[in-house]
Amino acid sequence: MAQRSHVPLSVATIADLSTGAASRQPRRWTVENVVTVEVDGTQVWDEEEQRSLPAVVLEMPSHIARHLACILDDWTTICRILESARPVDERDLAGALHEAARTADTLVAAAAGDAGVAGA
Repeated sequence: MAQRSHVPLSVATIADLSTGAASRQPRRWTVENVVTVEVDGTQVWDEEEQRSLPAVVLEMPSHIARHLACILDDWTTICRILESARPVDERDLAGALHEAARTADTLVAAAAGDAGVAGA
């Protein structure tokens, strides 16, 4: 896999590039040396706009995904309590992050079990 350039979040943003250069160059930011946020040139379908748009890809360990899921769940609760004018319900995303974290933890446990069997 080719090494991609890392740009610390505080150093540069996509706004620093011309529109043409921004559309051709994958950009990657690292947050607190744990979470990677990348615009890598892939596309995702946006139901709201009915067209393909550039994807924003997040990479993080399971404990960060679980923490972010809790924050999104709390945010949804706070907005409901305050009767926010903007409808907010991030529980589906929170649930997906919880499930992804659980799956990642299962993979780690399975790999540890395989390593234990191989070393026996």
